[in-house]
Amino acid sequence: MLSSPPQLLPAAVPEEVIDAVFEEIRSLHRGATVELWMRIGELILRNFFDGNLELWRERGPKDSSFRSLAAKFEDGDISATRLSRMVGVYELGQRFGVAALQQLTTSHLVAVLGLTEEDQRRLIAQATLEGLSTRQLQEAATALRGETRGGGRRPMPAFVKSIHLFERMLDAEESSFAGLDQVEALEQEEARRLYEALAAMKARCEILQVALHKKAAVG
Repeated sequence: MLSSPPQLLPAAVPEEVIDAVFEEIRSLHRGATVELWMRIGELILRNFFDGNLELWRERGPKDSSFRSLAAKFEDGDISATRLSRMVGVYELGQRFGVAALQQLTTSHLVAVLGLTEEDQRRLIAQATLEGLSTRQLQEAATALRGETRGGGRRPMPAFVKSIHLFERMLDAEESSFAGLDQVEALEQEEARRLYEALAAMKARCEILQVALHKKAAVG
């Protein structure tokens, strides 16, 4: 079964570039306007992900260079989460145009991050036309995310939990997949059992990849 080639991971950004981006973000952050958030988001995307939004969606906050940048703000008022949201706001600007967002605040735009493009477009238009407060927009977005009146969230599908588990294992590759030099020490029956288990896992993953392919618009 053919599949799209994986995205190449971005090369580590030199420390001097990280320092320069840190200083520029710190100076820009004095103003918390939508335009400035977009400038910061674009700055991060351009310097750490070659301006590639798809690469950001794939790696995002997990990228080592991005984490190095976020660590420099540990004693300030800019968290890694806020930096990620700035890239999200920049993406909204690219998707809908800056003019469509200028009457809203950064808090308005953060409220719609993670929704479908259709829902984002509708809520942004509604907030602009009706003058929705941040709280009203957050409540509307929360309803769309499937939260109930009692505050509970819609259960996460099992396959999503499994993928998150695989991601954590891959991030810890050195510990999760260490010891391959000891394969020869396995008993033949144990090696066969592990091989068959991996083959079954691979088959399930390929089925899941096909199911997600259209929604993810890959390839």
